[in-house]
Amino acid sequence: MDNIRITTEPRRDCLLCGRNGNALYEDLGDRLFGAPGKWTLEKCVNDNCGLVWLNPAPRKDEIWKAYASYYTHGDNQAPPAGVAKRIFHCVRDCYLALKYDYFNELRQSPLRFLGTLLYLFPGRRADVDFSVMYLRSRPGGRLLEIGCGSGTMLSYLGSLGWRTEGIDVDPSAVANARSKGLNVAQGDLLEQPYGDNTFDAVMISHVIEHVPNPVELLTECYRILKPGGVLSLVTPNVESMGSHLFGRHWLHLDPPRHLILYNVRTIRALARKAGFTNMEIRTTIRDAHALFWASYSISRRGTYAMGSQPGRSGRLFMLLMRLVEWGLLKVFPHKGEELSLMGVK
Repeated sequence: MDNIRITTEPRRDCLLCGRNGNALYEDLGDRLFGAPGKWTLEKCVNDNCGLVWLNPAPRKDEIWKAYASYYTHGDNQAPPAGVAKRIFHCVRDCYLALKYDYFNELRQSPLRFLGTLLYLFPGRRADVDFSVMYLRSRPGGRLLEIGCGSGTMLSYLGSLGWRTEGIDVDPSAVANARSKGLNVAQGDLLEQPYGDNTFDAVMISHVIEHVPNPVELLTECYRILKPGGVLSLVTPNVESMGSHLFGRHWLHLDPPRHLILYNVRTIRALARKAGFTNMEIRTTIRDAHALFWASYSISRRGTYAMGSQPGRSGRLFMLLMRLVEWGLLKVFPHKGEELSLMGVK
Protein backbone atom coordinates (compact mmCIF):
# COMPACT_ATOMS: atom_id res chain seq x y z
CA MET A 1 0.00 0.00 0.00
CA ASP A 2 2.92 2.38 0.55
CA ASN A 3 3.30 3.06 -3.18
CA ILE A 4 -0.43 3.62 -3.79
CA ARG A 5 -1.43 7.27 -3.59
CA ILE A 6 -5.00 8.25 -2.68
CA THR A 7 -6.17 11.10 -4.89
CA THR A 8 -7.94 13.80 -2.91
CA GLU A 9 -10.27 16.73 -3.37
CA PRO A 10 -10.74 19.84 -1.20
CA ARG A 11 -13.53 20.07 1.37
CA ARG A 12 -13.16 23.64 2.53
CA ASP A 13 -16.56 24.52 3.95
CA CYS A 14 -18.73 23.11 6.73
CA LEU A 15 -21.58 21.13 5.18
CA LEU A 16 -23.92 22.23 7.98
CA CYS A 17 -23.38 25.96 8.38
CA GLY A 18 -21.21 26.87 5.38
CA ARG A 19 -18.38 28.42 7.40
CA ASN A 20 -14.76 27.55 6.78
CA GLY A 21 -12.56 25.47 9.06
CA ASN A 22 -9.26 25.82 10.88
CA ALA A 23 -6.76 22.99 11.14
CA LEU A 24 -7.42 20.91 14.25
CA TYR A 25 -4.82 18.16 13.64
CA GLU A 26 -2.31 18.02 10.81
CA ASP A 27 0.00 15.37 9.38
CA LEU A 28 -2.06 12.43 10.60
CA GLY A 29 -1.30 8.97 9.26
CA ASP A 30 -3.46 5.85 9.28
CA ARG A 31 -2.70 4.32 12.70
CA LEU A 32 -4.73 1.15 12.14
CA PHE A 33 -4.42 -0.29 8.63
CA GLY A 34 -1.56 1.53 6.94
CA ALA A 35 -3.45 3.38 4.21
CA PRO A 36 -1.12 5.83 2.42
CA GLY A 37 -1.02 9.59 2.89
CA LYS A 38 -0.94 12.27 5.54
CA TRP A 39 -4.19 13.91 6.53
CA THR A 40 -5.56 17.09 8.08
CA LEU A 41 -8.71 17.39 10.16
CA GLU A 42 -10.34 20.80 10.23
CA LYS A 43 -12.88 22.17 12.69
CA CYS A 44 -15.64 24.63 11.83
CA VAL A 45 -14.84 28.14 13.08
CA ASN A 46 -18.47 28.59 14.17
CA ASP A 47 -18.49 27.98 17.93
CA ASN A 48 -22.17 26.98 17.72
CA CYS A 49 -21.29 24.24 15.27
CA GLY A 50 -17.91 22.53 15.77
CA LEU A 51 -18.16 20.01 12.91
CA VAL A 52 -14.84 18.28 12.19
CA TRP A 53 -13.95 17.01 8.73
CA LEU A 54 -11.07 15.75 6.59
CA ASN A 55 -9.65 18.38 4.20
CA PRO A 56 -8.61 17.39 1.63
CA ALA A 57 -10.53 14.12 1.58
CA PRO A 58 -10.26 11.06 -0.64
CA ARG A 59 -12.19 11.34 -3.87
CA LYS A 60 -15.26 9.14 -4.02
CA ASP A 61 -13.69 6.91 -6.67
CA GLU A 62 -10.50 6.60 -4.59
CA ILE A 63 -11.90 5.98 -1.12
CA TRP A 64 -11.68 2.19 -1.62
CA LYS A 65 -7.90 2.48 -1.22
CA ALA A 66 -8.38 3.50 2.41
CA TYR A 67 -10.09 0.14 3.00
CA ALA A 68 -7.65 -2.12 1.11
CA SER A 69 -6.28 -3.54 4.39
CA TYR A 70 -9.40 -2.87 6.46
CA TYR A 71 -10.78 -5.64 8.65
CA THR A 72 -13.45 -7.68 6.93
CA HIS A 73 -16.89 -8.09 8.36
CA GLY A 74 -16.38 -11.60 9.62
CA ASP A 75 -17.75 -13.26 12.69
CA ASN A 76 -16.08 -13.46 16.06
CA GLN A 77 -16.35 -16.96 17.45
CA ALA A 78 -17.94 -16.75 20.88
CA PRO A 79 -16.74 -19.25 23.47
CA PRO A 80 -19.31 -21.72 24.81
CA ALA A 81 -21.58 -20.14 27.39
CA GLY A 82 -20.57 -21.11 30.91
CA VAL A 83 -22.62 -20.67 34.06
CA ALA A 84 -21.64 -17.00 34.49
CA LYS A 85 -22.57 -16.17 30.90
CA ARG A 86 -25.90 -17.96 31.16
CA ILE A 87 -26.71 -15.96 34.30
CA PHE A 88 -25.76 -12.76 32.49
CA HIS A 89 -27.98 -13.68 29.53
CA CYS A 90 -30.89 -14.18 31.93
CA VAL A 91 -30.30 -10.77 33.54
CA ARG A 92 -29.87 -9.20 30.08
CA ASP A 93 -33.17 -10.61 28.84
CA CYS A 94 -34.97 -9.41 31.95
CA TYR A 95 -33.50 -5.93 31.45
CA LEU A 96 -34.64 -5.87 27.82
CA ALA A 97 -38.11 -6.96 28.91
CA LEU A 98 -38.27 -4.17 31.49
CA LYS A 99 -36.86 -1.34 29.41
CA TYR A 100 -37.67 -2.19 25.79
CA ASP A 101 -40.65 -4.63 26.04
CA TYR A 102 -38.84 -7.60 24.52
CA PHE A 103 -39.40 -11.20 25.71
CA ASN A 104 -43.15 -11.19 26.15
CA GLU A 105 -42.97 -14.19 28.49
CA LEU A 106 -40.83 -12.16 30.93
CA ARG A 107 -42.79 -8.91 30.87
CA GLN A 108 -45.40 -10.23 33.32
CA SER A 109 -42.99 -12.37 35.34
CA PRO A 110 -41.55 -11.34 38.71
CA LEU A 111 -38.19 -12.47 37.28
CA ARG A 112 -38.10 -9.36 35.09
CA PHE A 113 -36.88 -7.33 38.06
CA LEU A 114 -33.60 -9.21 37.81
CA GLY A 115 -32.94 -6.78 34.98
CA THR A 116 -32.44 -3.99 37.50
CA LEU A 117 -29.13 -5.66 38.45
CA LEU A 118 -27.63 -4.22 35.25
CA TYR A 119 -27.93 -0.73 36.73
CA LEU A 120 -25.08 -1.78 39.06
CA PHE A 121 -22.86 -2.33 36.01
CA PRO A 122 -23.17 0.75 33.76
CA GLY A 123 -20.67 -0.50 31.19
CA ARG A 124 -22.52 -3.76 30.68
CA ARG A 125 -25.83 -1.92 30.58
CA ALA A 126 -24.49 0.33 27.82
CA ASP A 127 -23.54 -2.78 25.83
CA VAL A 128 -27.04 -4.26 26.23
CA ASP A 129 -28.76 -0.99 25.22
CA PHE A 130 -26.60 -0.94 22.09
CA SER A 131 -27.37 -4.60 21.31
CA VAL A 132 -30.93 -3.56 20.33
CA MET A 133 -29.83 -0.14 19.03
CA TYR A 134 -32.09 1.51 21.66
CA LEU A 135 -35.17 0.29 19.76
CA ARG A 136 -38.31 -0.73 21.61
CA SER A 137 -39.94 -4.01 20.65
CA ARG A 138 -42.19 -3.91 17.61
CA PRO A 139 -43.13 -7.52 16.74
CA GLY A 140 -43.34 -7.91 12.99
CA GLY A 141 -41.93 -4.44 12.44
CA ARG A 142 -39.83 -4.00 9.29
CA LEU A 143 -36.26 -2.96 10.12
CA LEU A 144 -33.38 -1.96 7.83
CA GLU A 145 -29.73 -1.84 8.92
CA ILE A 146 -27.40 0.28 6.78
CA GLY A 147 -23.86 -1.08 6.97
CA CYS A 148 -24.97 -4.41 8.41
CA GLY A 149 -21.63 -6.22 7.99
CA SER A 150 -21.94 -9.96 8.48
CA GLY A 151 -25.42 -9.54 9.96
CA THR A 152 -24.74 -10.21 13.64
CA MET A 153 -27.09 -7.48 14.85
CA LEU A 154 -29.70 -8.34 12.22
CA SER A 155 -29.74 -11.95 13.38
CA TYR A 156 -30.20 -10.94 17.01
CA LEU A 157 -32.95 -8.42 16.33
CA GLY A 158 -34.65 -10.92 14.04
CA SER A 159 -34.73 -13.37 16.95
CA LEU A 160 -36.49 -10.65 18.97
CA GLY A 161 -39.35 -10.34 16.52
CA TRP A 162 -38.25 -7.78 13.92
CA ARG A 163 -38.47 -8.50 10.17
CA THR A 164 -34.94 -7.55 9.25
CA GLU A 165 -33.18 -6.43 6.07
CA GLY A 166 -29.68 -5.08 5.55
CA ILE A 167 -27.38 -3.25 3.15
CA ASP A 168 -23.59 -3.31 2.98
CA VAL A 169 -21.00 -2.27 0.37
CA ASP A 170 -18.59 -5.10 1.29
CA PRO A 171 -19.30 -8.13 -0.93
CA SER A 172 -17.61 -10.53 1.52
CA ALA A 173 -19.79 -9.29 4.36
CA VAL A 174 -22.90 -9.56 2.21
CA ALA A 175 -22.03 -13.13 1.22
CA ASN A 176 -21.47 -14.02 4.88
CA ALA A 177 -24.81 -12.51 5.91
CA ARG A 178 -26.68 -14.24 3.09
CA SER A 179 -25.16 -17.58 4.06
CA LYS A 180 -27.09 -17.22 7.33
CA GLY A 181 -30.35 -16.76 5.46
CA LEU A 182 -30.47 -12.99 6.01
CA ASN A 183 -32.05 -10.61 3.49
CA VAL A 184 -29.09 -8.37 2.65
CA ALA A 185 -28.45 -6.21 -0.43
CA GLN A 186 -25.06 -5.07 -1.70
CA GLY A 187 -24.48 -1.39 -2.45
CA ASP A 188 -25.52 1.86 -0.86
CA LEU A 189 -28.97 3.03 0.20
CA LEU A 190 -29.64 5.31 -2.76
CA GLU A 191 -29.20 2.38 -5.15
CA GLN A 192 -32.04 0.41 -3.56
CA PRO A 193 -35.64 0.46 -4.88
CA TYR A 194 -37.33 1.16 -1.53
CA GLY A 195 -40.61 3.02 -1.72
CA ASP A 196 -41.83 5.82 0.52
CA ASN A 197 -42.96 4.84 4.03
CA THR A 198 -41.48 1.34 3.90
CA PHE A 199 -39.73 0.72 7.23
CA ASP A 200 -40.70 0.91 10.89
CA ALA A 201 -37.05 1.42 11.86
CA VAL A 202 -33.72 2.20 10.18
CA MET A 203 -30.49 1.76 12.10
CA ILE A 204 -27.01 3.03 11.26
CA SER A 205 -24.12 2.08 13.55
CA HIS A 206 -20.69 3.65 12.99
CA VAL A 207 -21.35 4.37 9.31
CA ILE A 208 -22.32 8.04 9.05
CA GLU A 209 -18.74 9.18 9.81
CA HIS A 210 -17.59 7.34 6.65
CA VAL A 211 -20.17 9.02 4.39
CA PRO A 212 -19.16 12.05 2.27
CA ASN A 213 -22.77 13.27 1.86
CA PRO A 214 -24.57 12.43 5.12
CA VAL A 215 -27.46 14.86 4.50
CA GLU A 216 -28.36 12.89 1.38
CA LEU A 217 -28.19 9.59 3.27
CA LEU A 218 -30.37 10.70 6.19
CA THR A 219 -32.86 12.41 3.86
CA GLU A 220 -33.31 9.05 2.13
CA CYS A 221 -33.72 7.38 5.54
CA TYR A 222 -36.47 9.87 6.35
CA ARG A 223 -38.23 9.14 3.06
CA ILE A 224 -38.31 5.36 3.49
CA LEU A 225 -39.45 5.46 7.13
CA LYS A 226 -43.14 5.10 7.87
CA PRO A 227 -44.83 7.93 9.79
CA GLY A 228 -43.88 7.24 13.39
CA GLY A 229 -40.89 5.18 12.24
CA VAL A 230 -37.59 5.52 14.06
CA LEU A 231 -34.05 6.24 12.90
CA SER A 232 -31.45 4.90 15.36
CA LEU A 233 -27.96 6.21 14.64
CA VAL A 234 -24.70 5.74 16.55
CA THR A 235 -21.41 7.50 15.77
CA PRO A 236 -18.27 8.64 17.62
CA ASN A 237 -18.53 11.84 19.67
CA VAL A 238 -15.71 14.22 18.75
CA GLU A 239 -16.24 16.17 22.00
CA SER A 240 -15.95 13.11 24.26
CA MET A 241 -13.76 12.73 27.32
CA GLY A 242 -11.47 10.42 25.33
CA SER A 243 -11.13 12.94 22.52
CA HIS A 244 -10.05 15.62 25.00
CA LEU A 245 -7.67 13.28 26.83
CA PHE A 246 -5.91 11.79 23.82
CA GLY A 247 -6.18 14.60 21.26
CA ARG A 248 -4.59 13.64 17.93
CA HIS A 249 -4.12 10.07 19.25
CA TRP A 250 -7.86 9.44 19.80
CA LEU A 251 -8.79 6.21 18.03
CA HIS A 252 -11.95 7.53 16.39
CA LEU A 253 -10.16 10.18 14.37
CA ASP A 254 -9.30 7.23 12.08
CA PRO A 255 -8.00 9.08 9.01
CA PRO A 256 -8.62 8.70 6.10
CA ARG A 257 -11.77 6.59 6.64
CA HIS A 258 -13.60 8.90 9.02
CA LEU A 259 -14.50 11.80 6.75
CA ILE A 260 -16.71 13.74 9.19
CA LEU A 261 -16.91 13.67 12.99
CA TYR A 262 -19.86 14.95 14.99
CA ASN A 263 -20.81 16.36 18.37
CA VAL A 264 -24.27 16.66 19.91
CA ARG A 265 -24.96 19.98 18.18
CA THR A 266 -23.89 18.87 14.72
CA ILE A 267 -25.63 15.49 14.74
CA ARG A 268 -28.84 17.34 15.70
CA ALA A 269 -28.31 19.87 12.89
CA LEU A 270 -27.64 17.06 10.42
CA ALA A 271 -30.85 15.25 11.36
CA ARG A 272 -32.84 18.48 11.04
CA LYS A 273 -31.49 19.08 7.54
CA ALA A 274 -32.75 15.60 6.65
CA GLY A 275 -36.27 16.40 7.94
CA PHE A 276 -36.24 15.03 11.50
CA THR A 277 -37.70 17.35 14.12
CA ASN A 278 -38.64 14.88 16.87
CA MET A 279 -35.38 13.45 18.17
CA GLU A 280 -33.48 12.42 21.29
CA ILE A 281 -29.68 12.57 21.49
CA ARG A 282 -27.50 11.14 24.24
CA THR A 283 -23.89 10.10 24.69
CA THR A 284 -22.79 6.76 26.12
CA ILE A 285 -19.80 4.97 27.63
CA ARG A 286 -20.25 1.86 25.50
CA ASP A 287 -16.88 0.23 24.73
CA ALA A 288 -15.09 3.23 26.26
CA HIS A 289 -12.49 1.07 28.02
CA ALA A 290 -11.41 -0.50 24.71
CA LEU A 291 -11.30 2.93 23.09
CA PHE A 292 -9.09 4.27 25.88
CA TRP A 293 -6.69 1.34 25.50
CA ALA A 294 -6.48 1.76 21.71
CA SER A 295 -5.93 5.52 22.00
CA TYR A 296 -3.29 5.01 24.67
CA SER A 297 -1.53 2.50 22.41
CA ILE A 298 -1.53 5.02 19.55
CA SER A 299 -0.08 7.70 21.84
CA ARG A 300 2.75 5.38 22.89
CA ARG A 301 3.54 3.49 19.68
CA GLY A 302 1.88 5.45 16.88
CA THR A 303 -0.24 2.43 15.88
CA TYR A 304 -2.81 0.03 17.26
CA ALA A 305 -3.39 -3.57 16.22
CA MET A 306 -7.14 -4.18 16.12
CA GLY A 307 -8.21 -6.63 18.79
CA SER A 308 -5.04 -6.46 20.88
CA GLN A 309 -5.64 -6.52 24.64
CA PRO A 310 -3.83 -4.96 27.61
CA GLY A 311 -2.52 -6.97 30.53
CA ARG A 312 -4.45 -7.31 33.78
CA SER A 313 -3.26 -4.00 35.23
CA GLY A 314 -4.03 -2.25 31.94
CA ARG A 315 -7.54 -3.73 31.87
CA LEU A 316 -8.22 -2.56 35.40
CA PHE A 317 -6.99 0.92 34.59
CA MET A 318 -9.13 1.20 31.46
CA LEU A 319 -12.21 -0.08 33.28
CA LEU A 320 -11.56 2.56 35.94
CA MET A 321 -11.34 5.19 33.19
CA ARG A 322 -14.73 4.07 31.88
CA LEU A 323 -16.18 4.36 35.38
CA VAL A 324 -14.75 7.90 35.64
CA GLU A 325 -16.42 8.78 32.35
CA TRP A 326 -19.72 7.34 33.60
CA GLY A 327 -19.49 9.67 36.61
CA LEU A 328 -18.54 12.59 34.37
CA LEU A 329 -21.71 12.10 32.33
CA LYS A 330 -23.78 12.82 35.43
CA VAL A 331 -22.42 16.38 35.34
CA PHE A 332 -21.50 16.78 31.65
CA PRO A 333 -23.90 14.52 29.72
CA HIS A 334 -22.36 15.28 26.32
CA LYS A 335 -18.90 13.83 27.06
CA GLY A 336 -19.53 10.13 26.34
CA GLU A 337 -17.55 8.33 23.63
CA GLU A 338 -20.53 7.57 21.41
CA LEU A 339 -23.43 9.69 20.19
CA SER A 340 -26.81 8.01 19.97
CA LEU A 341 -29.57 9.71 17.99
CA MET A 342 -33.18 8.50 17.94
CA GLY A 343 -35.21 10.39 15.36
CA VAL A 344 -38.94 9.85 14.80
CA LYS A 345 -40.56 10.66 11.46
